[in-house]
Amino acid sequence: MTCLISTNPVETLSWLRNNAKLVSNRKYELANWTVGEYQYMLAATIHDLAESDYGTYRCVAENLYGRSEGNMSIFGMSICSVSLG
Repeated sequence: MTCLISTNPVETLSWLRNNAKLVSNRKYELANWTVGEYQYMLAATIHDLAESDYGTYRCVAENLYGRSEGNMSIFGMSICSVSLG
């Protein structure tokens, strides 16, 4: 997942799920970089995606003056087979 977010000054850039901050580990690979004046790209890779990973994720930028965030959801589809006859 990627998220483009603007903030000035930049203090905290993070990913949240269920109001908990994600950290880089074997499951989540997190990165961010500057893409323009006051603009930052946040990236989150989820390794070994499972149904338990489905849900809403938030990219967040916070500073003394406020908070900016974006939401995205991961969901799957069930495939059902029906035998006729």
